[in-house]
Amino acid sequence: MGRFKGTSRKSRRANKEVLELKNDNRNEMAVRKRNKTNWQKQPPFSQDFLDFLTGERASKVVLVIEKSLSKTDVDSDQGRMSIPLSQVHEEFLTEEEKRVVEKGRERGEEKDAGTIEVVLVDSTHAHFDLKFRKWNMKKKKTKGNTCSMYVLVSGWNKVVEENKLRKGVTIQLWAFRVYSNLCFALNTIKEEEEEEEEEEEEEEEEEEEEEEEEDGDDEGASSGEKADHR
Repeated sequence: MGRFKGTSRKSRRANKEVLELKNDNRNEMAVRKRNKTNWQKQPPFSQDFLDFLTGERASKVVLVIEKSLSKTDVDSDQGRMSIPLSQVHEEFLTEEEKRVVEKGRERGEEKDAGTIEVVLVDSTHAHFDLKFRKWNMKKKKTKGNTCSMYVLVSGWNKVVEENKLRKGVTIQLWAFRVYSNLCFALNTIKEEEEEEEEEEEEEEEEEEEEEEEEDGDDEGASSGEKADHR
């Protein structure tokens, strides 16, 4: 009985240690998750751009969307960038702004009814005057259902041109406030990777050209040797 009790005490101690270890792991994971979330909420801009935002007295900086630009986002005929509501990371509109865009433009109203005039800033500190709206698009496959999205229009083409945006480029759109006015910041987060890929492709092409030139020189040398033998 004594040995059995001793074994039970050991088992209880071992179980207690396992539970403590699990709790420690859970706490560590929770801290990591909180730290990761806090880090993700910090804009990944350069210090120069952060200083610029500070100088502009920017406040309430939140991530609106991170997306890979589609063909229509960079199509000059479309002239807009879509922000599907289902992909919005954090709420960024005031209640009054929501009422404005929700109402939209009704027949007989002014052209800009349902529109908010905003300023977009890119990483070079360039300012672009845009208009922000909400569209409710009917789904073709499902009758009665709609797909809602915000859009940046009336000036978006200039943003695409100045920042050399193209299909497949991943961007982040951040919202912030200057004296309560809604503004946006554009951050291109995969531009450097794509430039590196382009440089690698150019280097490969140059190497291939050099190899072709060397092959041509070898062939010329062989022809010369044959002529000498003759």
